[in-house]
Amino acid sequence: MGGAEVIDSHTLWRKLHGAPGGLTKLAAGRTSEVYAWGDDHVLKLFQPGFPLAYIALELKNARSAHALGLPTPCDAGYFEWCQRSGIVFKRVDGPTVYELIQKVGADRAALGRNFFNIQLSIHRCNFSELLPLQAKLAERIRLGKGLPQTLRAEAIDKLLRAPLSDTVCHGDFHPMNVIIAASGPVLIDWIDMSRGNPAIDVMQTLLYLRFGRGREINQATRAEFLNAYLERVREVWCGRMDQLQHWQLPLAVARPSISSVIEDERSDLMGLIESRHSCIL
Repeated sequence: MGGAEVIDSHTLWRKLHGAPGGLTKLAAGRTSEVYAWGDDHVLKLFQPGFPLAYIALELKNARSAHALGLPTPCDAGYFEWCQRSGIVFKRVDGPTVYELIQKVGADRAALGRNFFNIQLSIHRCNFSELLPLQAKLAERIRLGKGLPQTLRAEAIDKLLRAPLSDTVCHGDFHPMNVIIAASGPVLIDWIDMSRGNPAIDVMQTLLYLRFGRGREINQATRAEFLNAYLERVREVWCGRMDQLQHWQLPLAVARPSISSVIEDERSDLMGLIESRHSCIL
Protein backbone atom coordinates (compact mmCIF):
# COMPACT_ATOMS: atom_id res chain seq x y z
CA MET A 1 0.00 0.00 0.00
CA GLY A 2 1.54 3.31 -1.09
CA GLY A 3 0.53 5.23 2.01
CA ALA A 4 3.18 7.93 1.90
CA GLU A 5 2.15 9.14 -1.55
CA VAL A 6 -1.59 9.12 -0.82
CA ILE A 7 -1.41 10.86 2.57
CA ASP A 8 0.93 13.78 1.88
CA SER A 9 4.63 14.55 1.76
CA HIS A 10 4.74 15.68 5.40
CA THR A 11 3.15 12.57 6.93
CA LEU A 12 5.22 9.97 8.73
CA TRP A 13 4.34 6.56 7.28
CA ARG A 14 5.43 3.31 8.84
CA LYS A 15 4.75 -0.28 7.99
CA LEU A 16 4.57 -2.48 11.07
CA HIS A 17 4.72 -6.23 11.51
CA GLY A 18 2.66 -8.48 13.71
CA ALA A 19 -1.05 -8.28 14.51
CA PRO A 20 -3.08 -6.01 16.77
CA GLY A 21 -4.36 -9.01 18.71
CA GLY A 22 -1.55 -8.53 21.23
CA LEU A 23 -2.70 -5.00 22.05
CA THR A 24 -5.37 -3.94 24.51
CA LYS A 25 -8.54 -2.84 22.78
CA LEU A 26 -9.99 0.29 24.35
CA ALA A 27 -12.99 0.95 22.11
CA ALA A 28 -14.66 -0.21 18.92
CA GLY A 29 -16.91 1.52 16.44
CA ARG A 30 -18.46 0.96 13.04
CA THR A 31 -15.36 1.94 11.04
CA SER A 32 -12.44 1.51 13.45
CA GLU A 33 -11.05 0.07 16.69
CA VAL A 34 -8.89 1.88 19.22
CA TYR A 35 -5.95 0.10 20.89
CA ALA A 36 -3.54 1.16 23.60
CA TRP A 37 -0.19 2.00 22.01
CA GLY A 38 2.43 2.13 24.71
CA ASP A 39 1.67 4.26 27.75
CA ASP A 40 0.98 7.58 26.06
CA HIS A 41 -0.64 6.88 22.71
CA VAL A 42 -3.52 5.02 21.07
CA LEU A 43 -3.76 3.39 17.66
CA LYS A 44 -6.98 4.09 15.77
CA LEU A 45 -7.03 1.10 13.43
CA PHE A 46 -9.57 1.23 10.63
CA GLN A 47 -11.51 -1.78 9.43
CA PRO A 48 -10.10 -3.69 6.42
CA GLY A 49 -10.98 -1.98 3.16
CA PHE A 50 -11.79 1.37 4.73
CA PRO A 51 -10.85 3.93 2.04
CA LEU A 52 -7.36 5.32 2.49
CA ALA A 53 -8.54 8.70 1.20
CA TYR A 54 -10.85 9.04 4.20
CA ILE A 55 -8.06 8.11 6.61
CA ALA A 56 -5.87 10.73 4.95
CA LEU A 57 -8.67 13.27 5.33
CA GLU A 58 -9.11 12.52 9.04
CA LEU A 59 -5.37 12.88 9.61
CA LYS A 60 -5.25 16.15 7.68
CA ASN A 61 -8.31 17.54 9.46
CA ALA A 62 -7.07 16.52 12.91
CA ARG A 63 -3.80 18.34 12.23
CA SER A 64 -5.69 21.40 11.02
CA ALA A 65 -7.86 21.43 14.15
CA HIS A 66 -4.77 21.12 16.35
CA ALA A 67 -3.04 23.94 14.44
CA LEU A 68 -6.11 26.14 14.99
CA GLY A 69 -5.68 25.70 18.74
CA LEU A 70 -8.69 23.44 19.21
CA PRO A 71 -8.31 20.85 21.98
CA THR A 72 -7.64 17.67 20.03
CA PRO A 73 -4.92 15.00 20.39
CA CYS A 74 -1.82 15.49 18.26
CA ASP A 75 -0.86 12.55 16.07
CA ALA A 76 2.31 10.51 15.69
CA GLY A 77 1.75 9.49 12.09
CA TYR A 78 0.00 7.09 9.78
CA PHE A 79 0.57 3.34 10.06
CA GLU A 80 -0.16 0.22 8.06
CA TRP A 81 -0.48 -3.03 9.99
CA CYS A 82 -1.52 -6.38 8.53
CA GLN A 83 -3.26 -4.76 5.57
CA ARG A 84 -5.13 -2.40 7.88
CA SER A 85 -4.43 1.31 8.11
CA GLY A 86 -4.47 3.49 11.19
CA ILE A 87 -3.38 6.67 12.91
CA VAL A 88 -1.51 6.91 16.20
CA PHE A 89 -2.74 9.71 18.45
CA LYS A 90 -1.65 11.03 21.81
CA ARG A 91 -3.66 9.18 24.44
CA VAL A 92 -6.37 11.12 26.29
CA ASP A 93 -7.89 9.54 29.39
CA GLY A 94 -11.29 10.48 30.68
CA PRO A 95 -14.99 9.75 30.16
CA THR A 96 -16.88 10.94 27.12
CA VAL A 97 -19.79 13.32 27.59
CA TYR A 98 -21.98 10.38 26.56
CA GLU A 99 -20.68 8.34 29.51
CA LEU A 100 -21.08 11.25 31.91
CA ILE A 101 -24.71 11.76 30.92
CA GLN A 102 -25.52 8.25 32.09
CA LYS A 103 -23.86 8.53 35.52
CA VAL A 104 -26.15 8.54 38.52
CA GLY A 105 -26.29 12.02 40.02
CA ALA A 106 -24.77 13.71 36.94
CA ASP A 107 -25.55 17.41 36.49
CA ARG A 108 -26.99 16.95 33.01
CA ALA A 109 -28.15 20.55 32.79
CA ALA A 110 -24.57 21.77 33.24
CA LEU A 111 -23.29 19.10 30.85
CA GLY A 112 -25.76 20.17 28.15
CA ARG A 113 -24.89 23.86 28.42
CA ASN A 114 -21.15 23.19 28.47
CA PHE A 115 -21.52 20.84 25.51
CA PHE A 116 -22.85 23.71 23.40
CA ASN A 117 -20.11 26.03 24.68
CA ILE A 118 -17.51 23.53 23.40
CA GLN A 119 -19.19 23.51 19.99
CA LEU A 120 -19.28 27.30 20.02
CA SER A 121 -15.50 27.37 20.51
CA ILE A 122 -15.13 25.48 17.23
CA HIS A 123 -17.36 27.98 15.44
CA ARG A 124 -15.11 30.84 16.53
CA CYS A 125 -12.42 29.46 14.18
CA ASN A 126 -12.13 30.12 10.45
CA PHE A 127 -10.21 28.07 7.90
CA SER A 128 -10.72 28.58 4.18
CA GLU A 129 -8.90 25.40 3.09
CA LEU A 130 -11.55 23.00 4.40
CA LEU A 131 -14.15 21.35 2.18
CA PRO A 132 -17.54 23.13 2.12
CA LEU A 133 -20.02 21.53 4.52
CA GLN A 134 -23.03 22.21 2.29
CA ALA A 135 -21.44 20.40 -0.66
CA LYS A 136 -20.59 17.36 1.48
CA LEU A 137 -24.16 17.13 2.76
CA ALA A 138 -25.60 17.58 -0.73
CA GLU A 139 -23.47 14.69 -1.97
CA ARG A 140 -24.66 12.55 0.96
CA ILE A 141 -28.27 13.25 -0.01
CA ARG A 142 -27.58 12.55 -3.68
CA LEU A 143 -26.11 9.13 -2.89
CA GLY A 144 -28.78 8.28 -0.32
CA LYS A 145 -31.69 5.96 -1.00
CA GLY A 146 -35.23 5.47 0.23
CA LEU A 147 -36.48 9.05 -0.18
CA PRO A 148 -38.42 10.55 -3.10
CA GLN A 149 -36.22 12.17 -5.72
CA THR A 150 -38.22 15.40 -5.56
CA LEU A 151 -37.60 15.70 -1.81
CA ARG A 152 -33.89 15.02 -2.22
CA ALA A 153 -33.65 17.57 -5.04
CA GLU A 154 -35.38 20.20 -2.87
CA ALA A 155 -32.97 19.57 0.03
CA ILE A 156 -29.90 19.67 -2.22
CA ASP A 157 -31.06 22.90 -3.86
CA LYS A 158 -31.53 24.55 -0.45
CA LEU A 159 -28.04 23.48 0.65
CA LEU A 160 -26.24 24.56 -2.51
CA ARG A 161 -27.96 27.96 -2.64
CA ALA A 162 -26.62 28.87 0.81
CA PRO A 163 -23.77 31.40 0.99
CA LEU A 164 -20.38 29.84 1.66
CA SER A 165 -18.58 30.52 4.92
CA ASP A 166 -15.11 29.81 6.28
CA THR A 167 -16.42 29.03 9.78
CA VAL A 168 -15.06 25.72 11.07
CA CYS A 169 -17.70 23.05 11.73
CA HIS A 170 -16.96 19.67 13.33
CA GLY A 171 -19.58 17.97 11.19
CA ASP A 172 -20.24 15.13 13.66
CA PHE A 173 -20.50 16.87 17.01
CA HIS A 174 -22.14 14.49 19.46
CA PRO A 175 -21.48 13.37 23.06
CA MET A 176 -19.28 10.39 22.11
CA ASN A 177 -16.83 12.69 20.32
CA VAL A 178 -16.03 14.84 23.36
CA ILE A 179 -13.76 13.46 26.09
CA ILE A 180 -13.62 15.24 29.43
CA ALA A 181 -9.97 14.90 30.45
CA ALA A 182 -8.33 16.24 33.59
CA SER A 183 -7.12 19.22 31.56
CA GLY A 184 -10.56 19.93 30.07
CA PRO A 185 -12.63 18.83 27.05
CA VAL A 186 -10.87 17.13 24.15
CA LEU A 187 -12.47 16.73 20.72
CA ILE A 188 -11.97 13.65 18.54
CA ASP A 189 -13.07 12.24 15.15
CA TRP A 190 -12.47 15.09 12.71
CA ILE A 191 -13.17 13.22 9.47
CA ASP A 192 -16.27 15.38 8.78
CA MET A 193 -14.59 18.69 9.66
CA SER A 194 -15.71 21.29 7.12
CA ARG A 195 -16.24 25.00 6.65
CA GLY A 196 -19.77 26.32 6.52
CA ASN A 197 -22.71 27.90 8.24
CA PRO A 198 -22.52 27.10 11.98
CA ALA A 199 -26.34 26.94 12.05
CA ILE A 200 -26.03 23.73 9.99
CA ASP A 201 -23.60 22.23 12.49
CA VAL A 202 -25.89 23.08 15.42
CA MET A 203 -28.98 21.66 13.69
CA GLN A 204 -27.07 18.45 12.92
CA THR A 205 -26.30 18.09 16.62
CA LEU A 206 -29.90 18.82 17.60
CA LEU A 207 -31.17 16.12 15.25
CA TYR A 208 -28.66 13.68 16.69
CA LEU A 209 -29.54 14.48 20.30
CA ARG A 210 -33.26 14.17 19.65
CA PHE A 211 -33.33 11.14 17.37
CA GLY A 212 -29.84 9.58 17.33
CA ARG A 213 -28.45 6.27 18.51
CA GLY A 214 -27.67 5.69 22.16
CA ARG A 215 -31.29 5.05 23.05
CA GLU A 216 -30.21 2.99 26.04
CA ILE A 217 -30.14 6.38 27.75
CA ASN A 218 -33.62 6.71 29.21
CA GLN A 219 -35.85 9.40 27.77
CA ALA A 220 -35.87 11.57 30.90
CA THR A 221 -32.06 11.64 30.98
CA ARG A 222 -31.86 12.39 27.26
CA ALA A 223 -34.45 15.16 27.56
CA GLU A 224 -32.66 16.81 30.49
CA PHE A 225 -29.39 17.03 28.55
CA LEU A 226 -31.06 18.05 25.26
CA ASN A 227 -33.17 20.76 26.89
CA ALA A 228 -30.11 22.30 28.55
CA TYR A 229 -28.22 22.25 25.22
CA LEU A 230 -31.21 23.83 23.48
CA GLU A 231 -31.58 26.46 26.21
CA ARG A 232 -28.00 27.56 25.60
CA VAL A 233 -28.57 27.52 21.84
CA ARG A 234 -31.54 29.87 22.28
CA GLU A 235 -29.44 32.26 24.34
CA VAL A 236 -26.67 32.48 21.74
CA TRP A 237 -28.97 32.44 18.70
CA CYS A 238 -31.55 34.80 20.21
CA GLY A 239 -33.31 36.64 17.40
CA ARG A 240 -31.81 34.27 14.80
CA MET A 241 -33.56 30.97 15.56
CA ASP A 242 -35.18 31.05 12.13
CA GLN A 243 -31.69 30.54 10.69
CA LEU A 244 -31.49 27.22 12.55
CA GLN A 245 -35.02 26.19 11.59
CA HIS A 246 -34.19 26.82 7.92
CA TRP A 247 -31.87 23.79 7.96
CA GLN A 248 -34.18 21.29 9.65
CA LEU A 249 -35.64 19.82 6.45
CA PRO A 250 -32.44 19.38 4.37
CA LEU A 251 -30.55 17.91 7.34
CA ALA A 252 -33.42 15.58 8.23
CA VAL A 253 -33.28 14.40 4.60
CA ALA A 254 -29.48 13.97 4.77
CA ARG A 255 -29.33 12.04 8.04
CA PRO A 256 -31.00 8.74 6.97
CA SER A 257 -28.20 8.18 4.42
CA ILE A 258 -25.71 7.67 7.30
CA SER A 259 -25.15 3.91 7.60
CA SER A 260 -25.19 3.97 11.42
CA VAL A 261 -28.74 5.35 11.57
CA ILE A 262 -31.00 2.66 13.01
CA GLU A 263 -34.49 1.89 11.74
CA ASP A 264 -36.30 3.55 14.66
CA GLU A 265 -34.41 6.78 14.05
CA ARG A 266 -35.07 6.58 10.32
CA SER A 267 -38.78 6.23 11.04
CA ASP A 268 -38.77 9.25 13.37
CA LEU A 269 -36.91 11.34 10.80
CA MET A 270 -39.42 10.39 8.11
CA GLY A 271 -42.21 11.55 10.42
CA LEU A 272 -40.41 14.87 10.91
CA ILE A 273 -39.92 15.28 7.15
CA GLU A 274 -43.55 14.52 6.40
CA SER A 275 -44.80 17.04 8.95
CA ARG A 276 -42.97 19.93 7.32
CA HIS A 277 -44.29 22.54 9.72
CA SER A 278 -43.12 20.66 12.82
CA CYS A 279 -40.21 22.38 14.59
CA ILE A 280 -37.74 20.68 16.94
CA LEU A 281 -36.59 24.03 18.36
